Amino acid sequence: MVLDQMRKDGVRPNEVTYTTLINKAGDLEKAQVVLDQMRKDGVRPNEVTYTTLINKAGDLETAQVVLDQMRKDGVRPNEVTYT
Repeated sequence: MVLDQMRKDGVRPNEVTYTTLINKAGDLEKAQVVLDQMRKDGVRPNEVTYTTLINKAGDLETAQVVLDQMRKDGVRPNEVTYT
């Protein structure tokens, strides 16, 4: 995995790294695995991360769940989040 190679090379993944991996994940379930690893590694998701997750949602109900989690985690949605 990319994260393993980065660590091996002494590069610490950040929110941009994880958000990119979330974006490239095939679906929301796979993206959630990356988000879980992000949190486990102590990297805080930001509004771009959550917006990317919302875009992975297959329907409005699921998107609302992600938006609710975003707010619960103290991340403020921006104008792009709602597009």
